[in-house]
Formats: sequence, structure tokens, C-alpha cells
Amino acid sequence: MKNIKEIMNKIHPLIKKWLDTRTFEKRGLYIFGTTGTGKTYNLKILKEMNQEKKGDIKFYTVPDFINKIATLRQQMSIDRSQFGYNNQVITKMLSGETPLILDDLGTETLSDRKLEDLYSVINNMSEKNTTLIISSNLSVQELERKVGDRICSRIVGMCHIVELSGDDKRFKN
Repeated sequence: MKNIKEIMNKIHPLIKKWLDTRTFEKRGLYIFGTTGTGKTYNLKILKEMNQEKKGDIKFYTVPDFINKIATLRQQMSIDRSQFGYNNQVITKMLSGETPLILDDLGTETLSDRKLEDLYSVINNMSEKNTTLIISSNLSVQELERKVGDRICSRIVGMCHIVELSGDDKRFKN
């Protein structure tokens, strides 16, 4: 397995700066930019760094995170024997106690219930000062239109905002 120094050499300079300057109050990171600028790539490096340090951080795409909770709720309504276990899993996922990486915020279709779940996890993480790292193609202003001011305000309050720009690294002529 790679060592931390090798991993750090691959990370974007703005994200490296965040690692060096983050504070207790602003321990999160909101990375945004156009498609192919390296957002997910850098999130995977941050996850790898965390694993090297034996840390506990969960990585989800936002649609997977939100849909997993919806699926667990649906299973609970169909099979009452799953209620206790599924409810425990949902409670843990929304508790905000485990550092979390959420990739591609803004790509999902959000029903009122899914929006409520997204608010719950972000609010809980904000209250507990848990590290939250998010990527999105949306600027903060676009995100506010998508998810509302309550969620966006909490993200801005707890996260450093970093824009990654440049050409699409996946699509080369």
C-alpha cells in the first residue's frame, strides 16, 4: 500500500491547502466544478489517505446514499421483521457521527422525504462538528436553488469552498 507522502503528491493543491488549514469549525470541504475537473478523483485520494491513517470515513455518491435509505424504509414497510435492523441502519447513516464523503451532490432527484434525509445528515454533522466532504457540479448559488437555503447554509457554515476548474480530463480530443 502507498504511503501518505505518495498519496499527498497526487492531490490537488487547493485540497492540500484545506488539509493544512482546516479548523474545528470549518472541518468540512465543498468541492465544485465542471465535469471532469478531478472532484471524484480527489475524493478518492482523501478516502485513501484516511484509510492509511486507519480512520473511519464512509464514501457514497449522493444518489446511492439517499436511495439506500429509501430502500431500507421501503423494506421496513413491506417486511415488518426488517423494521428493527433497518431502522438502526438508517439512524446510524443519518446520525452524523461518522465522517462522510458525499460525491455528486445535485445529480439526484429529491422527493420531500429524500430532501429531509439529506438535511438530517448534514444538520447532524454540522451540530457534531463531524467532517463532511462533498463534491458537486453546482456552485453554492446553484446548490441553494437545488436543495434549499437550510441545507446550503449548513454546508457553507461547516465547509471550506473549493472550486476546481479546467478542461475535462476524461474527455480528450
